[in-house]
Amino acid sequence: MQELILPKLKREEEDRPQINKIANGIQWIEVNRGCKRGCAFCYADTNYKVFDVPEIISNKVMIIGEGFLYDPKVKEKIIELGQKRVNGKVIYYGLNQGIDFRLLDKEIAELLSENWHT
Repeated sequence: MQELILPKLKREEEDRPQINKIANGIQWIEVNRGCKRGCAFCYADTNYKVFDVPEIISNKVMIIGEGFLYDPKVKEKIIELGQKRVNGKVIYYGLNQGIDFRLLDKEIAELLSENWHT
């Protein structure tokens, strides 16, 4: 049996500004970009970047990014995002591309549960 070899997919690795836009009442933000794993089958940019949390101006926020849990300051960012308010109201967060459950531990799960409204 012949081994299947997949071509390495690559996105254009141009330096683009951090995403922070509002569409249909939802604020779309990046707190990181790309993924450190570099799997041959994946389209994620392997040039992993971390961004500061942008100003939040909507009560509904969708976080874009493949490698949310790779961020070395992910725990601090979960707490920071959870403490933010818009017009005195809590913010509801979503992760557009999910999370890598291989990196999810009990402490991170508890921080998400305690700090985020979904």
